[in-house]
Amino acid sequence: MIINRLLLAQLRFYILVILCQLVSHCSFSQQLSSAAQISLVTYGSGDDDISSAFGHTEIRVVDPILGIDQNYSYGGFNHRADGFVIKFLKGTLPYYIAFHKLNEVAHYYQQTNRSIREQTLNLSYYQRNQLISDLEQNYLPQNRYIAISFIMTTVLPDLGT
Repeated sequence: MIINRLLLAQLRFYILVILCQLVSHCSFSQQLSSAAQISLVTYGSGDDDISSAFGHTEIRVVDPILGIDQNYSYGGFNHRADGFVIKFLKGTLPYYIAFHKLNEVAHYYQQTNRSIREQTLNLSYYQRNQLISDLEQNYLPQNRYIAISFIMTTVLPDLGT
């Protein structure tokens, strides 16, 4: 239970660091409307497989004027990868940025009795447009794959090993 809390706290920290880094850039071709909202969507931990044990957080962009409702997940991975469990536990599993709508995945999380919590971020119009620009830039095929090695490099030192 303590490890779950530590991992969830670490994951939230990394999402916020990524978010802060993204907000400091700009270049999206379409501007969001003033009605746009950006939030963090956090899915609670589950017990259906090892990858669900720690929960997950995504960035959601909703603009009712432009008809946008999309989530950017910095935690996509191939469940069928060779040595999946070992790579996952070691923190060496290759990750990619996934893109989907909340309603496309909400049923899975509800069906597996996992919580879904959304927190709207208090960003200015300018910051929202900077963020969507960088999310779109990061989603390009040449930028989509990312290295995340947070399990072994952050949690174990925190545990005193």
